Amino acid sequence: MYWCKKEGYKYSVGFGRVDEHLGGVVYIDYLVLDDRRTVSSAYFKDVPVKEFQSETSFHKLPKGWSYDTELYQLGDYAFSKEERKEIEALKISDKNKVRDLYDRGILVKKQRNRGVIDVEITTNGYRIVKRFYDNYPTRISLLSPNVYDSYEEAKREVDKYVQEFIRQSELSDYEWSIEQIDKSISTWAGIYGRTDREIAECREFLLMLERVEDIETRVIDRSVQWKYIDRKRWSTVPCTEVQKEGSLG
Repeated sequence: MYWCKKEGYKYSVGFGRVDEHLGGVVYIDYLVLDDRRTVSSAYFKDVPVKEFQSETSFHKLPKGWSYDTELYQLGDYAFSKEERKEIEALKISDKNKVRDLYDRGILVKKQRNRGVIDVEITTNGYRIVKRFYDNYPTRISLLSPNVYDSYEEAKREVDKYVQEFIRQSELSDYEWSIEQIDKSISTWAGIYGRTDREIAECREFLLMLERVEDIETRVIDRSVQWKYIDRKRWSTVPCTEVQKEGSLG
């Protein structure tokens, strides 16, 4: 299955294998290459990472040691020449090929590769260990409408975000500021049920200010407030100000 994945500010298509579907929520396992690497050190050689057990004994740090000293080495993934070709040619949009590589054990659930090779250094010496991190994400949960059967459907959602970013980049500072002003007014009107006339008065006031491109707005205390980005003091748009209880007029 596929979905629109966000990492930091970047959007891309994610893919994985459905583990379970409960109450409108789909749980999907991430798929990764089977970890067929080996690990070696001065005290052991070419042990498969998946079979490696943390050392129990400490060793003396090598002469000339520094934080840059390499205390273990990871070998290349032990795939056959043919398997390497298939991996290099793999396109995640090819659902049948993804399924084929999974069925053959070339792609596996990320859960199987949880162990991470690391070095433990103490005053007793050093040893090579395998760590298992609780925050190591191996699957994702998504609402059913956000999961797609095809790559193309997920890619269309990704493209919507990218196209919006491009659209924003082409706006002038003035146009961008107006959009942010309109968003604040829309939020204020939607939450507090303001009339079209009140919306128009608020917008007219803000757009008549000097340096509109340097204005930022917010909704607080049932009102719309504004300030210049290079100043700290917020002011309330007069026509949105809420009259305090007990005041006259």
